[in-house]
Amino acid sequence: NDVSNDFFDDDGTEELVPLPFKPDISIPSIYPILKNNKCPKLSSNREQYICSIEKIKNQLKNQLYTPDYIKGDIRFSIDFKIDTLGRIVQIKVMGSENKLIKTSAIEILSNLPHFTPPILNGEKRVMKTSIHVKIKNE
Repeated sequence: NDVSNDFFDDDGTEELVPLPFKPDISIPSIYPILKNNKCPKLSSNREQYICSIEKIKNQLKNQLYTPDYIKGDIRFSIDFKIDTLGRIVQIKVMGSENKLIKTSAIEILSNLPHFTPPILNGEKRVMKTSIHVKIKNE
């Protein structure tokens, strides 16, 4: 007598209720703003967000470790996400193969203050962001 028939249906699989999936956004109704700086004092939410991104670019330009043997301008892009807690997560550096530059850029972004979370239709969401960086290297 086969006992397994008492526990499973015909194909042996159980149907699970899927969790509600919310895709990442790139244009929120309320943009995230970097906390602890002058950006929140600007008048519009969009200006505050642009100010926050410029602050990140300036911090990268001023703090990025650039090895002496690299000649010419340094250019790369950084893709990252701002999560529902305002943290910068899933940082990817593209356009530079130099591991020291990549590590330095990731470290700088990881140590930034939190953002206010991005909001779409009154709900905190994860937002994809990309920054293009060009550093004059004499």
